[in-house]
Amino acid sequence: MKIIGGKQKKPNQSVLIGFLLKHKAVVLLVAVIGLLLLYFDLKIKSIDSTHLEMMSTTNKKHNQEIDSVQSLALSQTVKVFSWAVRGELIRNNIEQVNQLFQAFIKEKGIQQINLINPESSVIVLSTDMKQKGQAVSDEKIIRADTPITIEDSLSQNIIVPVMGLEKRIGVLVIKIGN
Repeated sequence: MKIIGGKQKKPNQSVLIGFLLKHKAVVLLVAVIGLLLLYFDLKIKSIDSTHLEMMSTTNKKHNQEIDSVQSLALSQTVKVFSWAVRGELIRNNIEQVNQLFQAFIKEKGIQQINLINPESSVIVLSTDMKQKGQAVSDEKIIRADTPITIEDSLSQNIIVPVMGLEKRIGVLVIKIGN
């Protein structure tokens, strides 16, 4: 060591390099552990993202299955309801049909029920009294021969023809919302 101006000058090799050279095995082990931690951290993140994708796909699939089961149950319920309405219409019992409407409107998701006379295209019975007596101009609804569903962003309308012995005696329009 040289002394310059009262201070000692350290050798060119720094303390850190000296330490690293002295403890090569420890430094190598720390580096290997660091690389292993980095590798497994990346591996865990990859597995997590794969797991989240699988969960999202599974959730979507299950939601679609639930929707299809609910749709099937709803269509069966509407079919049975239309049979009850048919039975009362054949007997010309409008008051009983109105009671059926009032009971069915209380079910979850049912927003409105209309009964349309297919000959005059007029709403003869409705759960919304403002609708009663109004004309329906949509030929798709009036001429329905089989049950159909019309969906929009807020609700869906299930149109069910009510058949008598020889002809259509009514058309049910059941509005269902979420």
